[in-house]
Amino acid sequence: MNEKEFRERLAAAQGNIKASQELKHRVVAEALRADAAGSEERDARTHAAPAKRPTRRRPQPAKRAPGAAALARRWALPAAACLVAGALVVAGVPALTSALHGGPSATSSIALDEAAARCGFSVQAWASDRSTALEPSENDMIVFDRDLSNGLYEGERYKTEGFYTGCLFSIEGEGIARVQMNVTHGRLYRFTTELCTTGEEPEKWTEALSWKPTKRGTGTYFSAYDNVVPIGKPGGVSEGSHGKLVGVNLAKIFGSTIDVTSADEPGIADGTTSFGLWTNDDYDEEAGMFPFDTAVDLFDGQTLTVTVTFEDGHCTTQVIELHAADMKTVPASTESLGGMRQQVAPEIVQDRESLREGETFVHTLYGIVVETSNEPFAGDLSQANEYAATVMPAMTLDRQPVVKPAQRDGHALAVAEGARLEPGDQALVSGEDGSTASFSLSFPAVERTRTLPKALALEDVLGETDAAYANRISEQVHGYRIDEETHEISDGFSFATVTMDVTNEAAEARQLPLNSERLRELGLGEFAVVDGQGNATFNALNEALYFGDGGENLKGTNPCALSFEPGETKRATIIKIVPDSVLDDPSCLFVVDITGAGITQAFALGAQM
Repeated sequence: MNEKEFRERLAAAQGNIKASQELKHRVVAEALRADAAGSEERDARTHAAPAKRPTRRRPQPAKRAPGAAALARRWALPAAACLVAGALVVAGVPALTSALHGGPSATSSIALDEAAARCGFSVQAWASDRSTALEPSENDMIVFDRDLSNGLYEGERYKTEGFYTGCLFSIEGEGIARVQMNVTHGRLYRFTTELCTTGEEPEKWTEALSWKPTKRGTGTYFSAYDNVVPIGKPGGVSEGSHGKLVGVNLAKIFGSTIDVTSADEPGIADGTTSFGLWTNDDYDEEAGMFPFDTAVDLFDGQTLTVTVTFEDGHCTTQVIELHAADMKTVPASTESLGGMRQQVAPEIVQDRESLREGETFVHTLYGIVVETSNEPFAGDLSQANEYAATVMPAMTLDRQPVVKPAQRDGHALAVAEGARLEPGDQALVSGEDGSTASFSLSFPAVERTRTLPKALALEDVLGETDAAYANRISEQVHGYRIDEETHEISDGFSFATVTMDVTNEAAEARQLPLNSERLRELGLGEFAVVDGQGNATFNALNEALYFGDGGENLKGTNPCALSFEPGETKRATIIKIVPDSVLDDPSCLFVVDITGAGITQAFALGAQM
C-alpha cells in the first residue's frame, strides 16, 4: 500500500465513524504532534552526552540501514493515524478521547501472556513475605504486594535506612542464564528466605531473633545482609521448642541496576530468588497521606526494565511501567511462616469511601508491560550491582546526655532546707505504701574504680554476650566503652560502689525494693549535683548494675528486693556507672528521698569523693 492508497483508505474509514469533523482533525493533529515530538526526542538522544546511570532508558531498536530508517520515519505518521482511526471504529469516541487526554488508555499495554510468549519469561509478583504467588489482574496488571511489617523511619534515619516496599517479584522462565534489570527510581534489592529448625540450628535462629539494624554487618550467619526478618508460625516460637520449622527473610540492596548470572545467583534460574523495590528519596510529608503511601508514590510512573539472557545466548527484554493505586486486600490464601493475614487482590479501589464494611485495601504498585524486544540490555552497566558487595552501614544511635535536670511533673527539683545529711547522719525512708518510715539508711561509703568490680561480669554491664556490639552501642549512646581485656571503663567515667547499712524499723517483715513507684526517679538512691540556685542535676546513667547484700546480684530477679525481718540490718550494695564530672563536683549528693517538688533527704558526698 503506497501513501496515496493509505490516505484513500483513511478517508473511507473516517466516513463510517460517527464523530465530528473537528474530532477527526484532532486525531490527525495528535498523530502529527506525536511524530514531531518523537523526531525531536530521537535527535536529542542522538546528541545527548551519555548518562552515568540510566534514568528511563528502554531497549533500543536494532540498527537499520539509513534508507530503512528514513522509510520508517516516513511511515510513522500514516501508521499512527491508521491505528487511531481503527480505535475510533472499534471503541468509539469516548475511548479515543480518554487516550488523548491521559486517561486509563493513554499508555498502551501488552498482554502478559503475549509478553511472556514473545520473551520466554514473565515477571511474577509475590506476597511481601514470598509465601504466595500473586495473580495478575484481568486487564493484565502485575499487582505488587506491600510490606506492612516494618515502620518507616523519619528524618535522617530514613535517608540512611530507607524503605523496603515489599513489592516483590521474580523472573520466571526456562533456561534463564542471566538477568539484567534497571529501575528508574530508587534501588532494587535481592530477597531470599532461609529455612531452619530451632532444634538443629539454635544459634542461627537466635542470631536471627536478635538481629536489628544496629547489628547490621555483625554475626556469624547474617552479616552480609542489609535487612534480616525472622519469621515463624502465627503465635511465635515457644522457648525450647525443638525441631520447629522457622525461616529468615533476607534482603540485600544491589542498586538501581542489577546484573546477575545463574552461576552466581542460582535462584534466578528456578525463581526462588526475588527482587524488591527500595527507596530513601524525599517524599511529601505534607501530602495528607500515610507516609508509607507517599513513599510508594515515588515509584508512580517509573519504569522497570528486565532483560533475560538464555542458555542458548539469545536475549529478550520487557519494559514495565509502574503505577501506584489502592488495591483491595483479601484473607491470605495460604498460611505463611510470616503469619500473613491479608494479601493484595488484583482489583483497584477507585474510591476508598465506596468500600463496604469489612473490606480492606493497601496502597501499592502495579505494573503494565509497555514494550518487548529481542534486544540486549540497553542500560549502562558500569554501575550495576553497585551495593551488592557492601553491607549498608549499621544504624547509629543518638548520643544521650550523661546528666539530666532533676524534675518531677515538669518542675525542677530543688534541695529542701535541712535535706543534706552529713557523715554520721541517717536517712529514714518509708515503705512501698509511703505511710511510715520503715527503713533507716546509714551514711554511705562510696568506692570509685576504673576497673569492673568483682561482683560484676562484663555482660552485666553491657547487657549483651557480644561485647564488641554492646560496646559500640554504649559508646554511641553514652560515650563510654569497657575494654574486653582489662575491663577498664573509658576516661571520664567510673564504677561507683555504694555500701550502706539498712535496718528494718518496722515491727513486721518488710521488703526493700531496688525500684519502686515511690523511688522511680532514684532506684533506691541516685547521684546528683546542685547548681547555684539549689536545683539538682541527676546522673542520667541511673540504672543499677548490681543490687544486693554482698552475695547474689538481685538485679533482674523478681521481685528485685531485699527481704528483712523485724529489726534486721543488712549491708546493701549498689553499683552504678557515674560520670567523673558528677563524682568530682563538691556539691555531689546521693539522693534517697523526694517529696513533692523537692529533694528531702540526700547524703552530702562532696567532701569524701
